[in-house]
Amino acid sequence: MSKNKTIQRLTVMMLSIIMAVGMTSVSAASATAEVTYVDENGVLQTVAATVIENATTALTSDWYVVQGSVNTTNLTLENRHVKLILTDDCTLTASATGDKAAVELFNGNTLTIYGQALGTGMLTATGSGRGAGIGGSGGADGSTIGEGRAGQAGGDSGALTVVGGRVIANRIGGGDGGEGISQNEGKKDGGRGG
Repeated sequence: MSKNKTIQRLTVMMLSIIMAVGMTSVSAASATAEVTYVDENGVLQTVAATVIENATTALTSDWYVVQGSVNTTNLTLENRHVKLILTDDCTLTASATGDKAAVELFNGNTLTIYGQALGTGMLTATGSGRGAGIGGSGGADGSTIGEGRAGQAGGDSGALTVVGGRVIANRIGGGDGGEGISQNEGKKDGGRGG
């Protein structure tokens, strides 16, 4: 075997190994922090909370905290009862794609937002299309394909309680329903809002 062919094979093998290692998913544990907040009775409390980062898309624990400036997209509450602490001077900017809610709060779930002593932490949530800033995502349009399909209902919203901090949302509540565009008269209805 020639020296050039050996070098080529070694190069291909090394590149294959590098690509395989690069494609292997790595999961990093989310950081936690001891943080103080003001509860519903105005009493200062301390709790260990998971830190929300730019890459955070699902809230699966009970307690979360925002520190500094964080930008998220399509943030979904997968835990039924989430408590979110906005530290003083933090900003959480939540946006969405498609017809999603920026902070998707499913029917039956609760989101309670707390602040710290100064109450200057801020959440700004802007849903996309038919989705709410905080609440339900929008429903899909109907279809003219085949027999057609009526517009889908927008997602219902769970309960939101703001104890502290500042919250700005383009809309809070259920998502808007999709449009009924089917040519089939029985399936021409638009979806209801959530």
